[in-house]
Amino acid sequence: MKKLLSLKLFMILAALTFMTACNDDDNPGNTWTGTTIGNLVKVDDATYYIDTFKGNKLYVSNYSDLVNNKIEAGSRVYCAFLIESENPKGSTYQYNIRIYQCIPLTVKEPTHLTPENAEEIGNDRINLLYAWSGDKYIDIQFQIQATGNITHTVNLVTVDEPEQEKEGYKYLELRHNANSDYALENYNGMMSFDITKILAEEPNLKGFLIKVPYQNGVKYVEVAYESAKADIEPITPQLTCLQ
Repeated sequence: MKKLLSLKLFMILAALTFMTACNDDDNPGNTWTGTTIGNLVKVDDATYYIDTFKGNKLYVSNYSDLVNNKIEAGSRVYCAFLIESENPKGSTYQYNIRIYQCIPLTVKEPTHLTPENAEEIGNDRINLLYAWSGDKYIDIQFQIQATGNITHTVNLVTVDEPEQEKEGYKYLELRHNANSDYALENYNGMMSFDITKILAEEPNLKGFLIKVPYQNGVKYVEVAYESAKADIEPITPQLTCLQ
């Protein structure tokens, strides 16, 4: 049995997880391939599934690979997989899948920005590559510049005075603290933010307006909140940037 591909992050505090390409023989190429973000759920010792960010349940046929690679039930993960079969409508699991790459993600809550924590939170440059919001999470993929030897931190923050407003959208800022590291190479990372408290305060939420200090300047990004279930599909969202 081939070893399941998984990566650990070199930055302890931010837990930025980096992706690599799978070997060609990890994906036979004759089955539809998908990617998703979700929580790994354990029903019993022989039954695991991914509860996706779009509300689908994907039965994992090669669950033993996850166990052997010490990916724990309850973890939020990014997965690349093969769909082995689609189950009839009304089944507990929409698809049976075989995972060939699984990356545990760090989960944090948005932090409120104050004068006391502003220096620790930082405001260094960071590129937001993709963002998704569904269920009770915002999931992001980002790019930072670093040497690879110093711990960085990444946060989403709420503020007292939003710089922009849009009806139904919650204003947030993406913050990065490079801790005086040099911008030597590009590193990509993924992480999740638990928005349970925001959803409780704003049950009619339409999405998020996120300020991002990109390498080439500040932009404001709209991220729609997807509350309804949808068919599984590869994660290839488009970011709407407002000047």
